Amino acid sequence: MVKPLEKACCLELRTAGYIIGWLGVFEGVLLLLIGLVGLGYPSIYSELIGSSTHKQNFKDVATLFSIIFIVLAFVGFAMYGLVIYGIKENQDAMLIPYLILSGISATLSFLRVLLIAFDLVAGTHNIFYFFFSVFSCMFQIFTFRVMYSLYTTIKMNILNGRV
Repeated sequence: MVKPLEKACCLELRTAGYIIGWLGVFEGVLLLLIGLVGLGYPSIYSELIGSSTHKQNFKDVATLFSIIFIVLAFVGFAMYGLVIYGIKENQDAMLIPYLILSGISATLSFLRVLLIAFDLVAGTHNIFYFFFSVFSCMFQIFTFRVMYSLYTTIKMNILNGRV
């Protein structure tokens, strides 16, 4: 088993958890705004679709993506709200949804890095995209490890009666 972190860089685990939680809420606000703009003005996305043959259904596609963004925003609000509440009230169970979804995301990110590495060797030679994907994967794994360490710290404090 991996030893839990005592600090995240120079921050206490609770502070780092609050920062991750509030950044997630900010991410949800951005996703909600993008989704609402897409619902109101689907023609904004028409320039993102390349050729004119695919522009026939761009309003339907823009509406679908906007709805997906809005649903993801509300899922993020719920998940990061649980994180903030769980840290504030010392309830370890509130961090479990974040740990599950973050673990799945980190695993998929790692698999994406492997696929991009194979693609890099095969011929695209897009080194910037590869390094960006590696950095993104490392950041996701680090935030997962911070939140898992916070989860185990809260759980141990509850079991030892320090709460």
